[in-house]
Amino acid sequence: MILQIHMACSRLMAGSEALLKALETTIDNQNISFVDAAKSAGYAQDPVDITSVFLKKGAYAGFVELHIEQGPILEEEGVSIGIVTAIAAPASIKVDFEGSGGHAGAVLMPYRNDAGLAAAELALAVEKHVLESGSIDTVGTVGILQLHPGAINSIPSKSHLEIDTRDIDEERRNVVMEKIRQSAIRIAKDRGVKLAEFKIVNQDPPALSDESVIRAMESASKDLKLSHKLMISRAYHDSLFMARVSPMGMIFIPCYKGYSHKPEEHSSIQDITNGVKVLALTLAKLSLK
Repeated sequence: MILQIHMACSRLMAGSEALLKALETTIDNQNISFVDAAKSAGYAQDPVDITSVFLKKGAYAGFVELHIEQGPILEEEGVSIGIVTAIAAPASIKVDFEGSGGHAGAVLMPYRNDAGLAAAELALAVEKHVLESGSIDTVGTVGILQLHPGAINSIPSKSHLEIDTRDIDEERRNVVMEKIRQSAIRIAKDRGVKLAEFKIVNQDPPALSDESVIRAMESASKDLKLSHKLMISRAYHDSLFMARVSPMGMIFIPCYKGYSHKPEEHSSIQDITNGVKVLALTLAKLSLK
């Protein structure tokens, strides 16, 4: 099994038994198992040893993460530091449709069971259900859409989608996910294709920053005479999972036009310096408690 799940390291450190079990059968694209890779790196002399990375809940005074905002707000408003109060709840879904292939010219439109069109319709349904939530904090993205056999003159016999849904409100996000599932069932029936898989890969709860860590970050920003604002992280980070074992907080710095995960991603030396100073002073303040 090839496992595709984000933040695997922090999930594991936070004590995810489900992930630990999945890793026992996980391989990479070179057919190397996770356990073998761990052994070659000097960890996990046997599979049971992987649990040694689990962090003990309550044993740590705090966890503070420094990160670019991955959005344009700080840069647009000219604010130096973002203090994260909450991290949105992420979830991922995999969907597979199976239809009937055939030649693009020979099979007439009334006789088609096009798995590609089923995928396209579901992609639009994702957008529809997200917008129906009525909240700016609800988002959904079809980040992967693959067609088989993937030839211009061939009707898709199979399609594969991977859907990302997020919200700071877990219940509202889950309602959207259920609507997506119901749409997938309806689309498969209407188009005469098979819904081969609808799998929720992960469905994580949101996390709140600890009040004591927030106060320390605010105090550090003020001491350094840096402008700051309280904000929500709609992207999720290691802090989402570290919050399960420790009081947590996050510091954001501005990034160019909010660009992230693309070549244009950039933060100035001054912004990076500001972030490091706030991080260091925050940790110093927390160490005094």
